[in-house]
Amino acid sequence: MFLREKAGQKRIVFNLSINPSVPEQKSEIQTALEMLQKQRSEMVVRPIFPYVQRFKDKRLLGNVEQLAKLIDTNHFETWEDVRAFEEKQTEVLENCRAELSELSVRYEKWTQAVSDYDDYKQYQPVMKEYQALSGLRKNSFKKKHETELENYAIYRDRVKAVMPENMKISKPYIDKQLAEVLAQQEQIQRKSSRVAADLARLSVFKGNLREMEAQQRADEQAREQNRDKKHENTI
Repeated sequence: MFLREKAGQKRIVFNLSINPSVPEQKSEIQTALEMLQKQRSEMVVRPIFPYVQRFKDKRLLGNVEQLAKLIDTNHFETWEDVRAFEEKQTEVLENCRAELSELSVRYEKWTQAVSDYDDYKQYQPVMKEYQALSGLRKNSFKKKHETELENYAIYRDRVKAVMPENMKISKPYIDKQLAEVLAQQEQIQRKSSRVAADLARLSVFKGNLREMEAQQRADEQAREQNRDKKHENTI
């Protein structure tokens, strides 16, 4: 197994002569997976691997069975298949981020509407009492409760601003809008986590293969040095 530079990117390629027992008909990815499974029951998960930092429980990303399932489900045969999948899923992840950003704005809007409605309801009894009065008593009440009446008007106008045209102020409507935003956020967050987990597993897979390759080179160099020393000693 070795890394080949192509078009500025590292590609993982396998030197099957290292292990002649591997059947030639097996795909690149299946060969890599089997080589990994022979040496490691669990993949090593390092924070430097892409997407790994998104997850608190990083150990799950090293599960070889989950990796094998990902490979089988998506029919990965070549590293080009993996690259294409990563490219597509990265785009999906970016779209999720954009959608969550938009939903965050809507969430702030409707949570603010809930707060404004609560304040509106708080001052509504003062307004109703004021409207029920007349004459001097009404003027006197207005002077005494001027701040409350002004606050009522402020929060009423804020709530009206988020309501559809010609619709009266409705708490059920506001609650429904907020619930829909929360449901959409949860759905997209689940999708985003699933996509990120797939990308993280693949990055861990490739990272482990690179480490195995580096160890293989180090072992070969050590063997060569030992052979050289033995040769020197026999001279």
